[in-house]
Amino acid sequence: MLFRSLDAGCFAESGMMVAAGAMSSFLTEPARFTHGLTITKQAIHAGGHTTIGDLTGTYFDTDDEWAALTAVLDTDDTPFRVQMIPMGTRAMGGDHSSALELVNQRAERSTEKLFYRKHVKLFTDGGFFAQAMQMRPPGFIDGHHGAWMFAPEQFEALARMYWNEGFQIHVHCTGDMGLQLAIEVLEQLQWERPRFDHRFTIEHFGLSNPEQVQKLAALGAIVSANVYYVHELGEKYWTESIGFERASQMARLGTLARHNVVTALHSDFTMAPAEPLVSAWVAVNRIGEQGAVLGPEERLSVHQALRAITIDAAYVLGMEDEIGSIRSGKKADFTVLETDPYDTPDVGLKDIKIWGTVFEGQPFPLKQACS
Repeated sequence: MLFRSLDAGCFAESGMMVAAGAMSSFLTEPARFTHGLTITKQAIHAGGHTTIGDLTGTYFDTDDEWAALTAVLDTDDTPFRVQMIPMGTRAMGGDHSSALELVNQRAERSTEKLFYRKHVKLFTDGGFFAQAMQMRPPGFIDGHHGAWMFAPEQFEALARMYWNEGFQIHVHCTGDMGLQLAIEVLEQLQWERPRFDHRFTIEHFGLSNPEQVQKLAALGAIVSANVYYVHELGEKYWTESIGFERASQMARLGTLARHNVVTALHSDFTMAPAEPLVSAWVAVNRIGEQGAVLGPEERLSVHQALRAITIDAAYVLGMEDEIGSIRSGKKADFTVLETDPYDTPDVGLKDIKIWGTVFEGQPFPLKQACS
């Protein structure tokens, strides 16, 4: 648990979860919570999504929270579906088996548009924006240290349990030390009980080195990256956090592509706009807020970036046979753009207007906003 400044009321990581839990009755007050979900629903549609992955599942995990989610999102006028990927870390009395039991219980309440599959989310190190990621030497410029979200031995024990139960494991990793822990645990699990097509997924993928990418490829891991870090934080972290070399190589997507690691892009909304074309724009251009180009060798092509928000994103969710491309036998889901991204200058990708979406064959123009 990390408290950045207890006197100032600033909580980070597990400390924030404790604080949020204490405020749950206020945060999930029906009128407030429903209003927030309605705004989120509109933002998701405006971004052109037809399927999203929610890697919290449910944050407070109460009956009232689930009732609000289904009331707002499991409706005929919701033009997208949500794969709920629960946190696999909740346990009673430190008993890991109870965490597995809770994950399986959640899956029983699946609906058509809010559904669970055999996926689970775990954590290594702290968050990127909070500079709580665990860094290998030389660490942070100012000498501070990050934090483990869960002790390494706890992470390994949980990962082993879900691995042996056949789950696809999504691991929140932001620093290169957090990534190293995930790599080492995956390597150990593959030694103990080899699995094919396990799709062990690194989520966020902030800091890394080329050797770690090579290892991910060798172990069969995949990545879902938040490339927006490069745009919003790259220049600031260059001067005040981790130095030029590491800041310019955040979300090293080009290296992933050269090693044929399947890679998706996500927003981690609200950490970045819920706009896949914005993520694609950052991946293709790697332009910081002040205009610097950061790590040009890590850029993706337009085609690679578009795959990362369509078919490769579907692959990360285990849904590539159902969505992600237009083909006979798949769901009739797609986004309708007003300009062809292949005929648009690279710097203009984020400015392409979205007409709306087609969800399961039904058109949903943006001018008819979700109610």
